[in-house]
Amino acid sequence: MKLFFSKSALILIILSLQSCGRLEKPETDKKPPVKLTEPYTKFDLASIKAVVINCDLGRMKVNIRQYNKPSIEIHKTYQKYVHLEPKENTLFIYTDKTPRTTEELRIRKNINIFLPSLEYIKSNVSQIIMADFEQRDLTIENNSNALRLYNCRIQNLDIINKGLCNIQLDGNNYFETLKVKLNEQSYYNSDAMVLKGFTLETKSLEHTNFTNLPENGFNWIKN
Repeated sequence: MKLFFSKSALILIILSLQSCGRLEKPETDKKPPVKLTEPYTKFDLASIKAVVINCDLGRMKVNIRQYNKPSIEIHKTYQKYVHLEPKENTLFIYTDKTPRTTEELRIRKNINIFLPSLEYIKSNVSQIIMADFEQRDLTIENNSNALRLYNCRIQNLDIINKGLCNIQLDGNNYFETLKVKLNEQSYYNSDAMVLKGFTLETKSLEHTNFTNLPENGFNWIKN
C-alpha cells in the first residue's frame, strides 16, 4: 500500500520531528533567590537557672529548648518592647508599652530561649512551649498562661496555676513525680507518662483530663 503526502503535510511532519529532538538551552541568566533578613535578634546569656516573665500585654509566645550555649532570640518586630534583666542565675523578661493593635502593626510577640538546664519558670499572660528538655527538678508558676510540654524528660515536675490557665502535657513526656495545683478557672489535660506518683490539688476534677498514671500512685488533694 502506497502512502501519499502533500507538500504541506511533509513540512509539518519535519517541523514536529525537529521540535521533539530539540534540547532547550539552560537558563543561565537566572538570579539567585533573595535571602530574607533573619527575623530574630540573638543575645547570648550567662548561666541561667530561672526565668521570670512579666508581660504587660499578652499573649507572648515563648519557646524553650535545651541547648548547651544559653541564649535568647527576640523577634525584631517585638524587640523594642522587650527588656532583659539578668540577676545572678535568674533572667527577668519585661515587656513595656506593647501596642494593643499588634496585628495591624504586624508585631510578632515571639521569644525563643535556649538553655542547658532550667529549674524555675514564672510567667503571666504568655504562651509557653517547652520541648525536648531533660531536667531533674523543675517548678513552673503560671498566671493566666497557656503551657505545653512536648517530649520532655523531667524527674520531678511541680506546676502551680493562678488565674485562667490551660495546661497541656503531651503523651511523649515522661515524669517520675508530677505535682499540679489547679484552681477552678484553669484546665488540665495530660497524656504524659507518670512513673511513680501524681499529686493533683484541686477542688474538682471537672476541668481535668489525664491518663497514664502509675498504679496506686494518684493522690487527689481536694483543696
